[in-house]
Order: sequence, then structure tokens, then C-alpha cells
Amino acid sequence: PLVETASVEVSDTLPSIRQSALLQATSEIVVTSASSGRVVWVNPRFQIGERIASGAPLLRLDTARLETDVARAEAEIAVVQAELTRLEEEFARISELVERNVSSEATLTTTRTSRGAAEARVALAEATLLAAQIAVEEATVYAPFDAVVTAETLALGQFLQPGSEVGRLVNADSAELVVRLNAQQLGTLGDTARLIGRDVIVRATDASGVERGGQIERIALTAETATQT
Repeated sequence: PLVETASVEVSDTLPSIRQSALLQATSEIVVTSASSGRVVWVNPRFQIGERIASGAPLLRLDTARLETDVARAEAEIAVVQAELTRLEEEFARISELVERNVSSEATLTTTRTSRGAAEARVALAEATLLAAQIAVEEATVYAPFDAVVTAETLALGQFLQPGSEVGRLVNADSAELVVRLNAQQLGTLGDTARLIGRDVIVRATDASGVERGGQIERIALTAETATQT
């Protein structure tokens, strides 16, 4: 035959576009103090640009006052627990006397009320002890993940209040590239639902021209009036 016709195949290939991307961390946290106290130790690596391993201590507050609170709470528990034990024994004794018609119901009721109040004091003392122990634990602040320090405002001897910001950390394991598209580029790509999971090529803009592969993770269809993207 003089003419050979090829069958038509529908291609799933998308048109390509070229656009600059903004590199940013996938997660960032503000480092704060949960307790009040004076800074007695700072990790030497807790400086801008340094890497901090997950679980590494960042700073430590003076725990002398906090440990005193723990000892005071433990002593209070011992006192109120002893009083509760005495009232429980007293309640058991009076109950027996009431059964033998030697003591009155009124006395038993009074003892029962006193025992309930002692139980409440024990519960309050235990809660106070737990709060004091948590404060001691929170006196040391740890890195929640492998991180890079992007901000740090801390000095030995500095007194911190709860919630005081002392630095910022960003995830060192991963980053993301954000690409902003104008209306024409977005229209060229068509149905945005088809873009998730599509391959992209990331090329460095320096002399190395290194290329890496990537995939589109999410699309945020929000308009930015300042950049018209």
C-alpha cells in the first residue's frame, strides 16, 4: 500500500510548564518554656544554623525551687494520709460501738464526714505532688525531631516565664517546594485533580544544575492578590 495509517492513541501526558519554586520546611515549631525559672544550661548546638538530634536537650532551668515543691508535697501527703488512716480506724471503732448500742449515730456521721474531708485532702495533696513532679520534668526542654535551629534568643542566667519564646526549629529531614502558578499556567494544566502524584523535575539554579525527581503532593486553590497567582 502507498499509505499506511497509524491508530490513534489517547495520551495521558500533561503539558509541561517551567516555574521557580519556594523552598520551605515542612514543619516549624516555636521553642518555649513550660515552667518559670532561671536558665542554668544551654546546649552548645542550640545556635542558628546548627543541627539538633531528636530528643536532645535544648536547655535546662534551675530546679532547686521545683524540687523543694516536690519535697513539700510529699511531706503534706504523709501528714494527710496519717490523718486519714486515723479517721478510718476511728470510723471502724465507732461503727462497732453503734452496733452494740454503745455510741450514737450522730457520732458515726461526724466521723464519716471527717473521713471524707481527709480523703479530699489526700487527693489534693497527690495532685499537688504530681504538678510539682511535672514542673521538674518540664524544666528540661527537648528537641521533638531532628531539626535545624532557625532562631535562638537565650542566655545563661536568663529568667524565663511560662510560654517565653527562646527559639525556633524546623524539620531537618524533609522540606517542600511551593510553586505558584498564574491563571494561564493553571489553565494549561487542565483538571487539577489529575495533578496529584504527577512527577516533576527539580533543577538547581546554581552552576551545578543538579536535578532531582519529585511528585506533586497537594494543590491549594487559593488566590494571592499580591502576586496574582
